[in-house]
Order: sequence, then C-alpha cells, then structure tokens
Amino acid sequence: MLWWSNVFFVALAATFVGLAFWQAAVLVQVIQAGFSTHPNIVLLTNSQGQVISSWKDGHWAPLGSPWSAGVGMLGIPVPGYLGTLHMQWTSSSVRQAFWRAERERLPILLFVLLLVGGVGWFTQNLLRQLIRLRQYQAVTLLVQQDLLSQDNPQAMYQRLVDNVVAQTEAIGAYVIARELEGPFLTIQAMADADDDPLSDRAVPVRYPVQGICPTIVAGEVFRTGLQQGPLNPSSSALTQDVNDDRSVFDRVRSVMAIPVFVGGGEIPFVVLVIESEEIQHFTRSLQETLKQLATSLGLGLSRYFEQRELEQAKAEIENLARHDMLTHLPNRRFLEEQLEQAMARAERHGKLLAVCMLDLDGFKPVNDAYGHEAGDEVLVTLGKRLPEALRKSDFVARLGGDEFVLLVEDLSGPNDLTPILAKVEETMNTPIPLSHGEIVQISGSMGIALYPFGKEETGDQLLRSADHALYESKSHKADRAHFWVILGD
Repeated sequence: MLWWSNVFFVALAATFVGLAFWQAAVLVQVIQAGFSTHPNIVLLTNSQGQVISSWKDGHWAPLGSPWSAGVGMLGIPVPGYLGTLHMQWTSSSVRQAFWRAERERLPILLFVLLLVGGVGWFTQNLLRQLIRLRQYQAVTLLVQQDLLSQDNPQAMYQRLVDNVVAQTEAIGAYVIARELEGPFLTIQAMADADDDPLSDRAVPVRYPVQGICPTIVAGEVFRTGLQQGPLNPSSSALTQDVNDDRSVFDRVRSVMAIPVFVGGGEIPFVVLVIESEEIQHFTRSLQETLKQLATSLGLGLSRYFEQRELEQAKAEIENLARHDMLTHLPNRRFLEEQLEQAMARAERHGKLLAVCMLDLDGFKPVNDAYGHEAGDEVLVTLGKRLPEALRKSDFVARLGGDEFVLLVEDLSGPNDLTPILAKVEETMNTPIPLSHGEIVQISGSMGIALYPFGKEETGDQLLRSADHALYESKSHKADRAHFWVILGD
C-alpha cells in the first residue's frame, strides 16, 4: 500500500515541476511575441559601444540625453552600419504584457492545481481507509486465533478487550455480563489505554446498571437485545446524567455497545462496550469489524460450552458404564480396575488386601413378601450405608443381584479386619424402613480372600477364592462364630 502512495507523490512533484517549466516558457513567448515590436527605449551604439542616438517615448532624443536601465535588452546589429541597435523594456510593460497573456492560461492553471489537490486528498483518504481496513482485518484474524487457543471464557474476554484497545485506537473496552437477579452487572474483563484505577481492580467487578457509562449502555443492550451507539455520552439522553468518576471518562466522546449471542440465543450472553476519545471514531468499517469480533466471541463461547457439555456427557456415559444403575455403586467393570490397582499398592507398600464378597441373607423373602420394588429399596439403602461403614480408602461395589464386593486395603494382618467387619455387620443388621411403611431386617454372609497371602496372582483368582470362602460361610450359618469366613483360616 505504501509504494502506491510514494508513486503518487512522485507524480505530484513531477506535475508541479512541469507547471513551472510551462510558466517559464510562457514568459519567453510573451517577451518574444509582444515586446519585440513595442520597446520602450531604443539605443543606437557605435562599434565602441558608445550611444550615438536614442529613441524614447515616441521620438528621438538629443545626444547625451539620460536614460534608465530597463528589465531586459535585446541587441540587433544594423546591416551596412558598424553599430548595434538596442531595444529595452520597463518592468511595468513586462508585467502588463505577461498578465495579458496569462489571463487566458490562469483558469487552466488553477483548475489543474485544484484537480491535483483534490486527487491528492482523495488518494490520501482512500489510502488511510485501506490501511485501517487491513489493520481491522488483521485484528479480526488475530482475535479469532486467540479465541480458539483460550480454554475458558475469562481468558477469551480479556484477550478480546486487550486486542480492541491495542489495535483499534480505542481508550477503553469492556466485556460485561448480567447477573440472573438484581440490578447489577459484572465487568468480566477490561482494558484501558490509561492507568485508570478501575483497570487495577481484579475482575469480575460488580456494578449497578446505572453505575458507570459502560454498564449503562450494556444494560440497555441487555434490555433491548440491540446494539447501542455509537453515541456521545455527554449529549445522549441515555448517559448524559451518568455519575462516572473514572479518570478516562473525561476523554470519552463516543461509546458503542454490541451484544454477544451464544448458541443461537435471542438474549445477549455478554455485551462488548468500546469507548473512544474521537466523536467520529466508529467508522462503518470499524463498526463492522467490532461486530465480527463480537460474533467471533459468541462462536468461541459456543464452542467452549459445547465442548464442556460433550465432556460432561462423555464423563456421565463413562460413569454409567462403571456404576450400577440401581445403587449407583461401582459395578464389576469398575471393581476389576480398582482391584488391579489395589493389588499393586499392596505389593508396593507391603500390606494386605482383603477381597470380601458379601451375599445378603433373607433378601429373597423380602422380594416374595413385598415385591421387587421393596427389594430394590433394600439394595439402595445398603448401597448408601455400606460405604459409610468403611474407611475412605476402602472400596465397595455391587456385582449384581444381592451380591457386593468390599476391598479393604492397608492391613497389617487378618486381625485388622475384625473391627471393620464388625461395623459392616452392624450396618447390615440395622432395620430398613420401606416406602409403604414396613420395616425389614436382613443379615449377610461374607467370604474373604487375602492378598498377597495364598496362591492367587490375579484379580479374577482373588474373586473366585472369595466366592469359595463365601460358600463356606453360608454352609456353616448355624455354627459359625462370625458372619464372615477367611479362606484358609
């Protein structure tokens, strides 16, 4: 763009040089055409250059008459005579002859000068607009790239206002959000060309809607859903009575507020407010650029929220895949993952891991007497009580039906299990109220396999060993000392 400007000014300089040469040529033509036949003084000199006769004011003067020097002299040899005829003109006659000829050329000269000046002004203005447009396009691209690289809305807001102030000659930019309830707005991000005290405050900052100029125009955008401005805050009915104590506000001559929509919504999610110290700052191209930036912010926010919803949905699906639908306890898949990790921790720390398989006694009579919904209530209640009976480092899962598995870690020996399992037994024996008013009470049987203790090397082998111990426990209900049996005990 700059090379075009340089070429134009070279051409303009060449035009003025050409006009100067043209004027010089005109003067030569005037002298040659007009003065050669109308001299003011004629002198006749001999071969030694002495004046022997003079002609002035229409008659020959006596020899030795005084004469004054003119502005120009033309010497012509006289044929057949050893002398020279000199013709001379006064300055007034030169001026009269020049302007007599120049009157015809002067309008042309003025027209050319006005044309060149007009073309120069138009070209300069066009160049300025094109350069600013390229700058705005670069800002739009820069902001779009920045928004794609940010991982949270707050970072998006701050990068946007920083770029607006740095690249568009604005003196202030703000991203303002509305609170769900109450007459307050929140400035989520701000950038200021000056060191205003407001810009030193940590964002977000809460302000009443009528607090400062940016919140007033933002509040109107939230109310109408439409762009506000550009407007002059000192003359606009919306802001002329504002009590804005910011130091930068004394310089603000134009304000513009643009709504930012997210996900195709009709209500602005946030509002972008820009302040300028120039009344005509917001040109059409700048307004379009700022609207594009607001649209880009809306798209960036939509992308962020969509990704977050997708991650939440993915996490929820993953959670459902690893948890029991009824009790919300971990299921077999989650148990297998946790069991493998617990075995590694037991080996690393030199401690015992107890794999406890629990089966409910008296659960089938509850189903038969009160229905499966009552049985589900029993399972849900136990699903809440069992984790509370264990330590935070322990784990409980539902295998299916009325079977549960408990992983008890960090045991120094089998005796460490006794107080923990006694608490589990107490929890199981606590009566369970049903929704229809009945109260049921159940018990359980448990088989335990310890690791590393026997020959088991895998999680599946440990579960089978615990299941075998559970069978032993259920087979000796009448004569067992506890509701649990440790394999090999």
